[in-house]
Amino acid sequence: MRISVIVALLVLVALAGCQYLKPALAPVDCASGVVDATDKAPTLTGAATLPLKEEAPEKSRDGIPVKTVTEGQLVSFPNLKATDPDGDKLTYTFSSPLNSSGMWQTKLGDAGEYKVLITASDGKAQTKQDVIVKVLAGNKVPIIELVDAKVKEGEQVTLAPKVSDPDGDKLTVSYSGWMTTNTKKTTFTDAGVYNVTVTADDGKNGKVSKTIKVTVEDVNRAPLLSPMQDLAVKEGDKIQLSPKAVDPDGDKLAFEYSKPFDSTGTWQTKRGDEGVHKASITATDTKGLKATSNFIVAVESSNLAPVISGPSEIKAKEGETLNLAALFTVTDEEKDAVTVSYSGWMTSSTKQLSHSDAGTHEVVITADDKNNAPVAKKVAIVVSDVNRAPTFDSGSFE
Repeated sequence: MRISVIVALLVLVALAGCQYLKPALAPVDCASGVVDATDKAPTLTGAATLPLKEEAPEKSRDGIPVKTVTEGQLVSFPNLKATDPDGDKLTYTFSSPLNSSGMWQTKLGDAGEYKVLITASDGKAQTKQDVIVKVLAGNKVPIIELVDAKVKEGEQVTLAPKVSDPDGDKLTVSYSGWMTTNTKKTTFTDAGVYNVTVTADDGKNGKVSKTIKVTVEDVNRAPLLSPMQDLAVKEGDKIQLSPKAVDPDGDKLAFEYSKPFDSTGTWQTKRGDEGVHKASITATDTKGLKATSNFIVAVESSNLAPVISGPSEIKAKEGETLNLAALFTVTDEEKDAVTVSYSGWMTSSTKQLSHSDAGTHEVVITADDKNNAPVAKKVAIVVSDVNRAPTFDSGSFE
């Protein structure tokens, strides 16, 4: 009788315990109202040790433990422990999203509530427990919208990233890499591809970075040619041009000269070139960009010297009258007045030769139009000896 009472009490206690567990969480025989008095099911303790993330986190709901975490935190049950009255070795199993170790690494977007089932088993009997995992929405990182940029040398790079925060937090935007602000004025040595990182920070450990490429395209610049000064020369002068030019990009330059200059920038003027001539010099870099300087060359007429025409040697005889003006002509193309003078053996255009003038004599004829250096011509005058008949002296026949 005493034994029957004890068994009945055990059955009542077991059945009373079933009312606090959902059928899926009760020991295997709970649903039928039969409890194995010899194999006692393990008892779960510490199944829901909640982190103190909030001032008053929810502990349980309708008798079900609640574990609260924030997105990004690890869900685990470090205090999970079941006791087996028979001292049997226990194993634990966990339903999804918990892994086989009873852990779950949450991430952004996992906010919500999840009911998980934790089972403790001694291999003969099981105890199951529902646990509500409550994942609170964490601080969401900002969003950056920005595409790669492309500019040309000399232009300004302006980055205008579109940043937003899902939580409406105030954002601080910073720049690193090739740019430390959202603008940069490029130079003509910046051609290349550069990385720029844009970072948005909400001040609540919500930080996101985006790296873009900024391409700076090479820009060829035209040569810088020093202006050529106008020139004034005279007919017969030789002109040699020496242009001065530099290329901002360091390109090699080639020079071209317009007519009347040749390919080397030389012009040998001549008679008839009098006048004003337009000319130009062009500097061209290796990529085809040009710079041109225009100038004029004023060529002044050059006066032509008089021309003395006549023999270089004259033969005469003693006793003759020599007239050089009759033997020589002096002309001037510009019709300038010309002064003719004589020097040497004769100082005028005529000379009465005596019988002692036999021999070779030099006379210099000079013509001067007062516009150029005088022109001179040397003339050799060869005087032949003339034999004279003897004469009687006065009084020879008295």
